[in-house]
Formats: sequence, structure tokens, C-alpha cells
Amino acid sequence: MPDLDRQIVIDTSPLLALFAACGDFTILRQLYETVVVPCEVTHEILCGGSLRFACAEFQADDWLEKVASPVVVASNSRSSS
Repeated sequence: MPDLDRQIVIDTSPLLALFAACGDFTILRQLYETVVVPCEVTHEILCGGSLRFACAEFQADDWLEKVASPVVVASNSRSSS
């Protein structure tokens, strides 16, 4: 049963490792209410190299929250005096 208060942001390597070990991504759905996939991760998986490993399954899993645009992190520049 998923922990309704838990969400994760996941990277490419753990997603592909889970797919290699389990054959799908459903364990994430069982463990977490929300699984956020940054747009850069989506891009990496969809490019997938010549084998396109896990690409079709990733596209089919519409419960993954695939972020459409990159996250912009503002710099916190401080002038020295």
C-alpha cells in the first residue's frame, strides 16, 4: 500500500535498474503516491540509444508524473565587499 504522504523525484539510473530487475515500474506505484520524473530524465529514457531499453513501458505508464519543462534554479549570487 503506498504511503500517501510520500513522493519521490527519480533519476534515469534507478528507473532503468528497476526495469531491468522487475520488468516494469509498478513497484514505485506500490511504494509511493507520487513519482516525479524530471524532463531531462524523460528525454534520456525516450532517446534510449539503439536498444530503446524500457522506452515503450515508460511511455505507457501514465501514472508517472513526467515534468514537461526543465526546472530553473535561480542563482543566489552575492557581491563581496
